[in-house]
Amino acid sequence: MPDSLPLNETAPKRVFRQIGSRYAFYFETMIGFAFPAILVNVINDTNRTFASFLDWLAIATAGYASAVAVLISGRLIFLKAKSVPLLAALGFFAMAGIARGFTIYSFGLSLKAVSTAEFAYRIFGSLVYSLFLLGLITVLVSNAVRTGRKSDELEQQMVNIQDALINLREKLAVQKAELAGRVKALVYPMVEDLIGKVSATRASGSVSEAVSSLKTAVDLEIRPLSLAITDTQDSGLLALTGKPKTRFRVFSRLPEPISVGGLFAPVWMTLFMLVLTTSAAIHSFGPVDAPKQLAIVALLSFALLSIARAAMSKLVLRQDRAFIVQLVTYAAIGFALDIAMKLSPFSRVTYVPGKITLFVIVIGTGFFIGQILQLQRDSATRSLEMINERLEKLTAGARRELWLYRRKVATVLHGPVQARLYASAIRLSQAKRVNKALVDRVSDELRAALSELDFDKAQSPSLRQVLRQIVDVWAGTCEVFLKIDKSVFLLAKSDADFNEAFIEVAREAISNGVKHSKASEIEVAAELVNDIVELRISNNGTIAEVSAEATKAGFGTVLFDELTLSWSLARGSDQRIQFNAKLVAN
Repeated sequence: MPDSLPLNETAPKRVFRQIGSRYAFYFETMIGFAFPAILVNVINDTNRTFASFLDWLAIATAGYASAVAVLISGRLIFLKAKSVPLLAALGFFAMAGIARGFTIYSFGLSLKAVSTAEFAYRIFGSLVYSLFLLGLITVLVSNAVRTGRKSDELEQQMVNIQDALINLREKLAVQKAELAGRVKALVYPMVEDLIGKVSATRASGSVSEAVSSLKTAVDLEIRPLSLAITDTQDSGLLALTGKPKTRFRVFSRLPEPISVGGLFAPVWMTLFMLVLTTSAAIHSFGPVDAPKQLAIVALLSFALLSIARAAMSKLVLRQDRAFIVQLVTYAAIGFALDIAMKLSPFSRVTYVPGKITLFVIVIGTGFFIGQILQLQRDSATRSLEMINERLEKLTAGARRELWLYRRKVATVLHGPVQARLYASAIRLSQAKRVNKALVDRVSDELRAALSELDFDKAQSPSLRQVLRQIVDVWAGTCEVFLKIDKSVFLLAKSDADFNEAFIEVAREAISNGVKHSKASEIEVAAELVNDIVELRISNNGTIAEVSAEATKAGFGTVLFDELTLSWSLARGSDQRIQFNAKLVAN
């Protein structure tokens, strides 16, 4: 489940888990409690008695301050704790509500804004109101803080990867040029010296020294050099730079348009209506009739909000227009609740309509803003995840390109260059006499070996041909079945790096299946999905240990790490050993 969800999608268990956490005592929670805690008194109590607006503003502020004092004491106790029991958090919320209610009652009594008969109404009403409201604000703060931390982590990751990819192509070109330069600096003088020794055989008539030099060059120079290049691991090309000095903030607008109905939260708003009207209902209708009136308010609120949500489920508007529609809807719902309170047969006092309407509009606006902010945070998080995913693909592609280039250099040395030197040695050793034609032919062969060092001219092999060769190699030992999607072959034709990477990974995984797992049957499947080629190779091997940890020191593991975006090795539910890899398509 994501770190944060819109209120209308949050599961009850998750809500209780968020309330029972350190977020209950964050300063953000206390600050978020200020506006509704003060607003409810200013709206409900101003002009109800002879007290003025400023009197009730002072009373409400004092009540809020007393509640914050209780929450701060909870913060001192639990902020550094690893976990906060749910009952402890709710207990502090209840005590904060009682402190708020007692302060409002005491201060209001001194200003003659409340009567002594309101003691239970103020204490109980504030307890219920504060308990619910603080729980709701804790959930919102939890969502905001957790999403903010995740966004910060993603932004840090994005900046690091971006920094590592600065001038990536230039870095690749430099490293490739340096590698080719080092090889040529070693091989060119060696071959030139061999050509000189071959030319000297005509004068001396003996080829033994030249033959010995050719074989020595292969065994002690060319072959070790090719192996050293293959085993080289790069640690600097894509190294992350640590914490950057510059911060980047990604702002993401919501997709236009947005669903208006999806922003309604009937359950949460109904609970809020109950909390809003509980204490007022007891005060206005008495303890006997109040539950009846509250049931009317709850049913009416939930029904109207559910109808609005269903009716507007397919209505998509810009954010500003969606706000206007929601504002009008909340005003209509508040007016309906006001009328229900006014016409209630249980009322013992004169009820003045308008207060519930105003409060529903204010709270509805708060809900709308909270939902929009949450959706914006989620949208920004998804955008960062997509950016990082693309950057990781570029990183994997760059790492793969350099690895393949090293492999190409090693292959040229191990193959054509080594072959030409050996062929020259054999030709000289088999000659009955040394003449100009033989010397020229061997010298030309050695110069041809130097021309092989133009690594960029090496052609990428055909994926179809290589796979057929692999099948033929293991024929009679292991049956290899291929199920390669056409899109993979088309990609291999247009992307040489991917083609070579796919060949190397498939060849190594198949070889491992035969050599290590003792498989007699291997199935190879691959398909292109969203610029990622998913390669799946399964075999009927019998080796019990197939985890990646078991092969972490092997050459195959290094190869898979370098050439794939990700890979795994495990025994499947059908007891076949399953190798899965994802390769990036440039």
